[in-house]
This record gives sequence, C-alpha cells and structure tokens, in this order.
Amino acid sequence: MYTQIAWRQLREWLKPVWRWRPSQRTALLGGSLLAIGMILVGATLLDDVVANIETRDRIYQETESGQTAAPDLPDSLIWFGDKGSYGDKVTMLFFWNPSCITCNKSYTQSNIWRSRYGSYGLKIISIMNARYDFETDPDYIAGMLKLHNIKSPSAYDVEYELEDAISEASQTFQVSQDSAIVLVDKDKKIRHVDVDSTSLYNTELAIQGLLNEAGVKDKFPRPVGQRNDTSTITGGLYFGDFSETKKSFAGSPEFSLDKTTYGGEDSASSLSPGQWSLGGTWSGAEQYIKSISSGYFSTLFSGTKVYIVAESPKPDFAGVTINGEIKARADEVGKDGLIKISGPKIYQLVNAKKPLKNAQLTIGLPDGAKLYHLLVLSD
Repeated sequence: MYTQIAWRQLREWLKPVWRWRPSQRTALLGGSLLAIGMILVGATLLDDVVANIETRDRIYQETESGQTAAPDLPDSLIWFGDKGSYGDKVTMLFFWNPSCITCNKSYTQSNIWRSRYGSYGLKIISIMNARYDFETDPDYIAGMLKLHNIKSPSAYDVEYELEDAISEASQTFQVSQDSAIVLVDKDKKIRHVDVDSTSLYNTELAIQGLLNEAGVKDKFPRPVGQRNDTSTITGGLYFGDFSETKKSFAGSPEFSLDKTTYGGEDSASSLSPGQWSLGGTWSGAEQYIKSISSGYFSTLFSGTKVYIVAESPKPDFAGVTINGEIKARADEVGKDGLIKISGPKIYQLVNAKKPLKNAQLTIGLPDGAKLYHLLVLSD
C-alpha cells in the first residue's frame, strides 16, 4: 500500500523534469536515485511494520473469543531433567514427535525463541509423544533431545493426556498427534495454537504480543522468516493407519494385514495421483510395512520435498528414482540415487528446487527394512 503511494508521488514530482535540458536531467539523476532508493526502502519497511501489526491484531481477534483455561500439567508426564511449570508471562508448550517431519524447523526455532525471549519471561516446555513403539525407549528419547539440542524442560506425554486435555478444553483449539505449538498467557489462558508448527512467523508475532500484554515494553527484534514462510502438506501415507492408507492402494490383490506375506503385482505404471503400489514381497504389521524380498514401493506425488520414516536391520542402501530416472544431483535425491537406511529415523528422498507435478517416486528397500510413513511437502 505505502509502496504504491510512494511510486505515484514520485511520478508526479518527475513530470516537469522531462522538459529540462539533458545536462540538467543528468545532474539531477544521481541525487534522485539516492532519494528514490531511500523512499522505497522506507515505504517497504513501513508496509512490513503495518503487516506485522495487522497480523498480530488478527491473531488476537481469532483467539479473543476462544480463550480457554490451559489444563494443569498431568502427573503422568515423564520428565527428562528438570520438571517444567507454567510461567507468569508467556508459556510455550511445544508438542513434538521424533518421527514428525514438519517439526524440523520448529526444533531450531524454539531454541532461537528461548535465546531471544527467555530473558523477557518466555518459558518453553517440550512435550514429546510417541506414534511408534521404537519412540517409547527412554534412551531413544534422550538421544533425540540431544540431537535437536532441546534444552528446555522436556517430558514424555505417555498417554497423550496433556494433548487431549488441550484439544478437549475448547473446540477452537485442536492439537495434532505429531506437532503443535500452544501459547499460554500470563492468566494461564490458551491464546494461540499453531497446528503442525507450520506458521512460525505468526507464532513469533503472538509471542511478542503476549509479552507486551504481560507488561514487557521493550522493542522486540523482527520475527525470523517471512509471513508466508510455511510448508504445505500435499500428501502422506501412514502405514500404521491401514483403514485409510489401504484406500489409496492400487495393487492387486488388496493389501491386508491378515496376510503373512504379500507378493503384489506391481501397478506402478497405472498409478493415479496419491495412489501407491508395491512390488516384490512384503508383510504388514500394525505400524509399518516390511520388505521381505526385493521390495519396492511406488507412488505419484506433487510437491518439492518427500520424506520417509524407515529403518533397516542393518545399514544398507535404498534405491530411489523419479519418473524412472536416477537423479544424481544431491538436491533431488541422494548421491547416485541411493539413500543409506539404518536406524529408525526420518530420511529425505526428494528436495526439488521447483515443484514436481504428478511425479512417480519409486523406492527399492533393503530386505527386512520397515517403512512407517511417507510425507510430501510443498513450500
């Protein structure tokens, strides 16, 4: 808005200049360029400030009518290190999961927020939940906390008790199983929820606003990232949820957990967007599908990034192709199209510079490897 006003005003100022002699216009050019640059930079900064204020006001308008008391921290939480508690200014509950792919940015961001706003009164409590059995091992949890440099008070929500309590407290706020950021104000009211932790810019604005409400009058730094710095989930398959996942299975016969082994007819050549198929021999379990012999998995996806959660009984390589071709560039797949699979964790298969549309992804997994889930993002 202000940038457009500046451009219009500049055009009005410069109309008489075109009637001057060339030498006069040249003399004016240097100073004019400097002035124009300063005006445009100032207008752009003003636009950004106004946008920040408007975003912050919108956050409050959306949450004002939906304020609800935050639940007490349940006794069932298993703490790693110091026990956490609500603060007297702003408390951030950071729900995460070791296999949560959209949590990746949040780990770094929560550490930045702790450094930026901890001295002003922001308290961060890390709440981990488990989707898979391997995530319940205390040593594994401790290793994940160390890996992601999570130094705030951290607890394992064994029965999703805290997560469910927040979701049930108000229909306005629903916390997902994997990831969410919940901001609680000085009055212990829930004021902001970022489901899936994908709108970190707005969350930081909310932190600043709630600190202001709590009496902090300092001028805060500009939020990290951009207002539209979000990742959109464009596809996903959770192999522990077969009631939904099997609906998009394109193989024949139908995949079923009742079968001990599964030697599917590869239907990769006739897949529709979002469908998946298997080749080789597989077995199913409650949380994963397992490659028994020469197993490969295919799906059509649209997006820029593809991740899987997988593990192999011994370190081995998975072969990856896109549209039948091995991508040698590291920014597309792995080096020479190979991804080394070892312990259970997140592996990135695709990191495209430009969005891919209905691309066929095929993964050849080592024998004995388990595939827990796949997620496609676009940003």
